[in-house]
Amino acid sequence: MTRYTKLEKKKYEKAAGFNIKPLQPDKEVEQDDSKIKEQKNKRKFREEKLEVNSKLEKNSKKKLKLNKEKIKKTEDTEIKSKRSEKRRQRRIKERQNKTICFGCRKKGHSVKDCPEAKEQGVGMCYNCSSTEHIAKDCKKPIKRGDEYLYAKCFICNEQGHLSRQCLKNERGLYPNGGTCRFCSQVTHLAKDCTLKNQAIGTSVVVGKLDLQHGADDDDFHIQVLEMSEEKLNTIKSGKNKFKKKIVKF
Repeated sequence: MTRYTKLEKKKYEKAAGFNIKPLQPDKEVEQDDSKIKEQKNKRKFREEKLEVNSKLEKNSKKKLKLNKEKIKKTEDTEIKSKRSEKRRQRRIKERQNKTICFGCRKKGHSVKDCPEAKEQGVGMCYNCSSTEHIAKDCKKPIKRGDEYLYAKCFICNEQGHLSRQCLKNERGLYPNGGTCRFCSQVTHLAKDCTLKNQAIGTSVVVGKLDLQHGADDDDFHIQVLEMSEEKLNTIKSGKNKFKKKIVKF
């Protein structure tokens, strides 16, 4: 089945002319773009400025903190130094209070600061009688037996010997009592004793081999073990001596 729309002839129409004109940007659009760019730049500048200001504030705060810490440290060191100085002075005073004068036998000062001893000529060289130096710094040769020619004894007030060598001084170098632990004399200290030095010079250490002891055992450890065994034996022998008493009622 066929359909018909129009049975008339087609009309001919001339083609219209097509002239293309180039597009030109609007002035208003250009102005809007420039304004947007300016606003963006201003915003960036503000943000950068804010960042710089915040960094500066942080740095300033850090500097303030560091300065405060430094000030605190300096103050603490000053306080500590003052306290340590006070403690040092206190220790010096305690030491001075404990010292005993060999001149007047009183506490609180030494012979060089003693008012009574200054009258007797303390502080001079015992070898050449000069007040510029002490006997140990004297350049004059010392004769044997005349070491203390100009020395004056505090006990017998005689010239020619020190108070530690005085026959009337029973205590000697020990004003609070006591003697040398090696030779029980009063004229010298234990560190200057001749018997101790002789004993050290003549003592001989002999090694010892024993199969019962290990490789790491020294002679000292072996000696300690032997001494402990001897003590145990003496204790056991002492226990055996005492017999039990029988009491009858």
